[in-house]
Parts: sequence; C-alpha cells; structure tokens
Amino acid sequence: MLYQKITDKIINNLIVNAKLDLDYRDIYAYSLEKYISNLVTVIIFSIVAIVFHVMGETIVFVFFYGPLRKYAGGIHVNSRSLCMLLSLFIMLSVIWLSDLLALSPKWGLASCFLLGLAILLIFILAPVDSPNRRLSPQTKQRYKNRSRGIVIVESAILLVGILCLDALRNYIILGILAILLEGLFLIQFREDNFTKRN
Repeated sequence: MLYQKITDKIINNLIVNAKLDLDYRDIYAYSLEKYISNLVTVIIFSIVAIVFHVMGETIVFVFFYGPLRKYAGGIHVNSRSLCMLLSLFIMLSVIWLSDLLALSPKWGLASCFLLGLAILLIFILAPVDSPNRRLSPQTKQRYKNRSRGIVIVESAILLVGILCLDALRNYIILGILAILLEGLFLIQFREDNFTKRN
C-alpha cells in the first residue's frame, strides 16, 4: 500500500512535468512500484546482513535462492511486510542451520543427500501457479525449463564445492539449503485441504 502511494505520487508528477503518455500509466506505475519494492528489499537485507555480520552468507543465500524463486514460484503471503519479516527470519535461520551442519564430520554426505532431495523437488514441482501469478501453458513450460537449468548449474557448482572446497563448507551447505528451501516452498498447502480435515 505504501509503495503504491509513493508510486502514484511520482507518476502523477511525471505525467504533469514530463508529459508521460496516460495510456501507459498502469505500466509505468507497476514497473516503478516493483523497482521501489526491490530497492527497499535490498536495503533491508543489507542492513540485516551488516547488523548480524553475515554479509557473505546473505550474498550466497540470495545467489542460490533468488534465481530459482523467480522461475519456480512457491508459497506467497498476502502482506509485503509479513513476507519481508518471514524472509529475513528464514534466511537467518538457514544461515544458522548451515553453520551447525558444517560442524558435522559427515557434512559432505549429508549435503549430497539434501541436494538430491532439493533437485528432486524442483524437477517434480516447479513451477507452481499462485493467485497473484497465473502461468499460461507456454510460460509454465518455459519456467520449468529455466528452473531445471538453474538447479542443474547451481548443483554442479555446489558438487564441485563439496569435492574440492572443504574450507568453504558453510557456504556450500548454505547454498544447498537455499535450493532445498525453494523446493519445500513449492509444496502447495491449499485451504480446501485444511477444511476437509477439520
């Protein structure tokens, strides 16, 4: 709501001062709102990363999670504020869990198992529709191919890390957990499933 108000003010000023075409107002507003939202997200994640001293971990998490999320989709909440808070909590929890798993002497074996599970989830479930993002059959196929391509490339990077980069095990496990998280977010929990059980 706040982003929309800010966007409306900016677009209205631009229409008056820059003589923007009114036929494209909705496109301008949508694009600007997405840009502002993404910028605020980057700023907040950066602040949290600095405060918790996890800048490198945050970059690794976003590197492995972000591209998959874009094409695979997953669970969404209705509020942007709630989404932001949950995302920050989940990211910090995954970073903590990766540090914990890195202490295990069998970290490589556990990592391979978790990566295999993540790949399986992405290959079977991605992409998913959401009420906010309906996919045509052509778009769904394109997103499926991109999701699979991304997970193959990311998995190859992580497997090389497991085999050759023991010193970076925290980051390798973090990348695997980020992919697994996206795979888990593809599992859809529908309201009608809950109402049938109750």
